[in-house]
Amino acid sequence: MKSLYTFAFLLIFAVTASAQTKPKVKGSKIVKIEKKEVEAFNKIEIADDIEVSLISAATPGIELEADDNLQDALDLKLNGGTIVISTNKIPTGYKAFKIRIMYDPSLELVVARSTAVVNVLETIKVGSIRFEINDKAKLFLNSEAEKISVQLDNDAMAELNIKATECSLTALKTTSVKALINTATLQTDLYQKAIAKLEGDAELAKYRLDNNSALTANNLTAQAVEIATEAFSEASIHAAKTCEIKASGKSEIKLYGTPKVDLALFADSASLFKKAEK
Repeated sequence: MKSLYTFAFLLIFAVTASAQTKPKVKGSKIVKIEKKEVEAFNKIEIADDIEVSLISAATPGIELEADDNLQDALDLKLNGGTIVISTNKIPTGYKAFKIRIMYDPSLELVVARSTAVVNVLETIKVGSIRFEINDKAKLFLNSEAEKISVQLDNDAMAELNIKATECSLTALKTTSVKALINTATLQTDLYQKAIAKLEGDAELAKYRLDNNSALTANNLTAQAVEIATEAFSEASIHAAKTCEIKASGKSEIKLYGTPKVDLALFADSASLFKKAEK
C-alpha cells in the first residue's frame, strides 16, 4: 500500500512539473510583425513574464512584433468575451517581443498576473473599466474613463494618471500605487502593508485604511473627506471644506487644510495632527 501511495505521489509530481515547464527558445534576431486573428473581446487577461501595450482601435485585435522564430510563442485563448494572453515558450536572447492589444470602446476589464506589465500610454477613453493587477504585475495607465476601478493584490505596482467621474482604488498586501487623479468621487481602500501616494483634486474623497497601510495624499485636495483608519495605519490628507474622521487602534492621521472637522470616532491610541499648509 505504501508503494502505491509513493507511486501515485511521484506520478502527480511528474505531471505537475511537466505542466509547469516551458521550453526556452533563443530569438533569431530577425524581427517580423504579425497580426493575430482573434474574435471580438471585451475582457483581457494577461499572464507570464510578458509586456503588453493597449491601443485604441475600431476593432479589437492582437499584433506581435517579435523575432520570427518566436511568433508561435504567444498563446491566445478566447473564453467567452475574455481573451487570455500568455506564452507557451520562454523567449530568451531576442531582439523584440512586443505585444500590442487593440481594444474598442466595449473593453471593460483588464486582469494581469505573474510578472506581466501593462502599458496604457495613449489615454484610454471608455465608459467604465476595471483593472485587476495581481502577483508582481505592473500597470502604467492614462485614463479618461467615466468610471474606473483599480485593484492591486500581492506585490503588484501601479502608476496612474486618471480623469474620471468616479474612481476607486483598492490595494492589498504589499502593493504600491502612485497616482495623479482628477475626479468627482474618489474611493481608496488600503489593507495590510499597501502604500499609496496620491495627488490631484476631488470633490469627495473617501479613505479607508487598516493594518499597516500608509496613505500620502496631502497633495490631493478634496473639498470633502471621509476617512476611517484602524490598527497601525498612517495617513496624510488634505481637506478644503469638511472632514469626517473615524480613527481607532494606533492609527495616525495628519490633516492639511482648514476644513470643518467631524470627529465621529476617536478611540484607543489613535493620533490626529493638524498640519500647516506648505
